[in-house]
Amino acid sequence: MYAWFVRGAANASRIAVLGLVCAGSVAAQEAAPDEQPEEIVVTATRIETEVEQVGSSVTIITAEELEEKQYEFVIEALRLVPGIAVRRTGGRGSQTSIFTRGTDSDHTLVLVDGVQLHDPSSPTGAAELSHMLVENIERIEIVRGPQSTLYGSDAIGGVINIITKKGAGKPALTLRGEAGSENTFSQQLSLGGGSQRTYYSVVFDNYATDGSSAAVSDSEDDGYRNTTYSTRLGHQIKDNFGIDLV
Repeated sequence: MYAWFVRGAANASRIAVLGLVCAGSVAAQEAAPDEQPEEIVVTATRIETEVEQVGSSVTIITAEELEEKQYEFVIEALRLVPGIAVRRTGGRGSQTSIFTRGTDSDHTLVLVDGVQLHDPSSPTGAAELSHMLVENIERIEIVRGPQSTLYGSDAIGGVINIITKKGAGKPALTLRGEAGSENTFSQQLSLGGGSQRTYYSVVFDNYATDGSSAAVSDSEDDGYRNTTYSTRLGHQIKDNFGIDLV
């Protein structure tokens, strides 16, 4: 809001013109879009790098996007990523394979907080993501294209790095519950918080559904139960040195 105190009729028109000019410039400034912060990715170079400076194709899925689109499993979020194909043999909990840019399922390296995730029971040793829920995930970084220089032959197709939540601020306890068709129930209990150097995040997930039959001629439903505990504890000892327990 602008106000002028005018003395005398001779100055009134000059002050009025000045007021219009100021108001116009302020309106133009308010209409200008805010500068958006650059997106940072770690997986592509193993150090914090702006996405625009990375030569590979990168997709970042944030916790806000996971919640907004109401994903329950990681594979549901990966289905919509360009260049990623997800194949599942049946209903919830059945074997799932991930293919990046047409490569084999064992050519996509999957990491959780930088730690390689693979299935020892699989003949190829490929990662099994059919049971991973999204409740304690902060972001998912997907780098498509050969990354063998940094990660070895397991990353011929690309790398999927799942980063869990650290927790920050005052302790926060969250309890959520959902129910749906096919006697599907989902409950989540999470506790997180932290100070400037210490952080913690603990999540309990329970998911259950009667499901439906994968066989056309079979009327028996394929039920599924999933109980998951997820924890991340950390302390930053120095600016460039810290300890994480996942």
